Amino acid sequence: SDLSSAEAAEYLRTGGLAGGLSAEGAMRVAVAFRCTHILAGAAGNLPIDLYRRIDEKTRQPAQGHPLRNLLQRPNSWQTSAEFRKMLTAHAVLQGDGFAVKIRGVGGRVTALWPINNPSRMEVTQDAATMRLVYDWTRADGRRVRLDQSEVLHLRGLTLDGIRGMGVVRYAREALGLSIDAEKATRKAQRNGVLAGLIFTKPGQLSDEAFARLKQQLDEQNAGPENAGKSLILEDDLKVGGSPMSAEDLQFLQSREFSRADIGMFFGVPPHMYGDTSKATSWGSGIEQQGAGFVTYSANDWFIMWEQALERDLLT
Repeated sequence: SDLSSAEAAEYLRTGGLAGGLSAEGAMRVAVAFRCTHILAGAAGNLPIDLYRRIDEKTRQPAQGHPLRNLLQRPNSWQTSAEFRKMLTAHAVLQGDGFAVKIRGVGGRVTALWPINNPSRMEVTQDAATMRLVYDWTRADGRRVRLDQSEVLHLRGLTLDGIRGMGVVRYAREALGLSIDAEKATRKAQRNGVLAGLIFTKPGQLSDEAFARLKQQLDEQNAGPENAGKSLILEDDLKVGGSPMSAEDLQFLQSREFSRADIGMFFGVPPHMYGDTSKATSWGSGIEQQGAGFVTYSANDWFIMWEQALERDLLT
């Protein structure tokens, strides 16, 4: 409603999130896609069930409880794993995952409908009651106000207790650097495999010789399909320097740094997203590194799911 705000201006200008980078744009970065898939899969693929506390030492499956069936089939078109992976991916990338509660006879929740785009949900806190209020802008443009009792809210790491902190917003510099490096690599490979060569001659190159040299470079020697072809030099022209190597073209050092930086934002150890080039501080073996991932990263999302379900779906 306030189009004068900085966030609204940024969204109207770029069509995306902060810094012009959308969640979909971030997922085009290989490391971001893999890390998101790993975290979402960890939270979505594990079995989930509801247990009833009998006493301090005894737990039993809560047979007949309506939430137990809901956890296995949240709606008519998604499985439990699909639903949980979707909301976890939203929370990882954008800070929050939302689902609207659909109630049946007696007010019981019979389905959970996920909000496709968390950025369309505005969350505020009522100063008098301290309850959260959700203003959802639907795909058709209609604005719907929802009470806290009507929403399942999966909230990532938060500074204000209301909205989570998404990787896209806080890692946009690292993600942008990776995207720019990929663009530069593609452009260099497409347009100039001879980058790095220096042409010299005594005096000035004639206009005719310069035109022929330029045509030869542009049409016969540029691009990866022409790699390795020879040059025909004239008018005492000599060539020096060395062609750009494959390592130069791929910006390997920059890309390795970018991968590690992005992986750090997600909290995923390098070997899990495919970087096994160097030892890490997660442990000496793959098994120890995997255990470290569960303890320090995945467990955050497990606990977040447990407590969000308890807060929003149990009376």
